Amino acid sequence: MAAPISKHCISVSRKVGSFLFNSVFIAQAAHCSNNMDSQRPSKLEFAVQMTCESCGEKVRAALEGKPGVNSVSIDVGKEQVLVESALTSAEVQALIESTGRRAVLKGIGGSEQDLGAAVAMLAGAGSIQGVVRFLQLSEERCLIDGTIDGLEPGPHGLHVHTLGDLTLDCLSCGEHYNPFGRQHGSPEDSDRHVGDLGNIIAGPDGRASFRLEDGQLKVWDVIGRSLVVDAGEDDLGRGGHPLSKQTGNSGERPTCQQISIQTPPTPTNHSSMTATSLQTCVRERNPTKQLDYTTCLHPHLSPESPS
Repeated sequence: MAAPISKHCISVSRKVGSFLFNSVFIAQAAHCSNNMDSQRPSKLEFAVQMTCESCGEKVRAALEGKPGVNSVSIDVGKEQVLVESALTSAEVQALIESTGRRAVLKGIGGSEQDLGAAVAMLAGAGSIQGVVRFLQLSEERCLIDGTIDGLEPGPHGLHVHTLGDLTLDCLSCGEHYNPFGRQHGSPEDSDRHVGDLGNIIAGPDGRASFRLEDGQLKVWDVIGRSLVVDAGEDDLGRGGHPLSKQTGNSGERPTCQQISIQTPPTPTNHSSMTATSLQTCVRERNPTKQLDYTTCLHPHLSPESPS
């Protein structure tokens, strides 16, 4: 499928083996260093309906040897499929479901030691719903993997907002997360809001599936804030509109959700910090309810830690 190409956004349909994902569109930046379609593998855990060994072999055959799939581990008894892959979670799920079996993504983890994971379960106007996961690959790189259905076809701005307050739906989420007081910009700009994640592209069926890396966003900084999908395209601060340098002039906020901590899949969970222990730590160390989880997730990054 032909895709429009611009300086700041590429929409592509990816072919894996002989299986064409017509509904999968991946937002990525062209020739950029801060935000890009990620090629680093992650580990995905799926719950898959399997009742016999032959079922597991069919799932394995659908996955092994496909471009972007590094390894596959299947436990029929637990109805569990673990995949290490550089594909989006939606692409891997589609490969599994091509066997006629329903698959549900249970979690995402890094190939190396995990530094934190978070998730936003989106629901909004009409039939909009989706899941976006954040995984800290290293102290410098954050992976954002998501699939959102029910959007109007075309580009939509994607941003992390300062507040996790949903009392007035998306209107109470505050502005873009911008701890350094910078102007709005493109994900590949060094001078931008930390929450500026550019555009995701919804296909003709209303689905946007994406897998991005970002060098400014950190999982421990965004837990408790909100993820917002806008109605229109983010002009990345280059549109000349009065709102361009503030919001990207991307319109209304049809869907949003608070970003919460997620425990990675068991095989890749190298951290002893559970959701409960994190919440307890935050209450003890942040009695003023400041949205700073760094001390609890990574004590060595705290200003109080010895150098």
